[in-house]
Amino acid sequence: MPQTSTILRTSKLKSLVLLLVCGGFVAIGIWQGVEGEKFGWYGAAFFGICGLVAVINLFPNSSYLVLDRDGFTIRSLYREGSYKWTDVQPFRVGLVGSHRMVVFDFSEEYPAGRGVRKVASAMLDAEGALPDNYGLSLEKLAETMNAAREEALRS
Repeated sequence: MPQTSTILRTSKLKSLVLLLVCGGFVAIGIWQGVEGEKFGWYGAAFFGICGLVAVINLFPNSSYLVLDRDGFTIRSLYREGSYKWTDVQPFRVGLVGSHRMVVFDFSEEYPAGRGVRKVASAMLDAEGALPDNYGLSLEKLAETMNAAREEALRS
């Protein structure tokens, strides 16, 4: 891995498509609500919140993944979490519910949230997951993460 950081960004196109889809469902929900269908308002509210998430993801630096020689930082919706390469075991493609994502387990030495980690691994077969694929295929993202991790652990 180079001495500098590598920054992988979320797809703005993906966020725009999500925003448009949510906007369509909000319009349908409002139309149903106006027509007297109570659940239309619930749908409009739900997809309105989803649309808000899409809008936030369009702002600069709201979501990204940074890889450096010490570890990686995940930023999602302006919230950030950093992990050292020694904190995690190898990355793999796994299922979170019915959704394929890049997942990982924490190392035995990682002290935080042991109880939560046990529950997560029992339910999801992984203790952590990357929230996006950052424009790469899931397999390529897992490969990139593992290569960075292995190089950092060697040095």
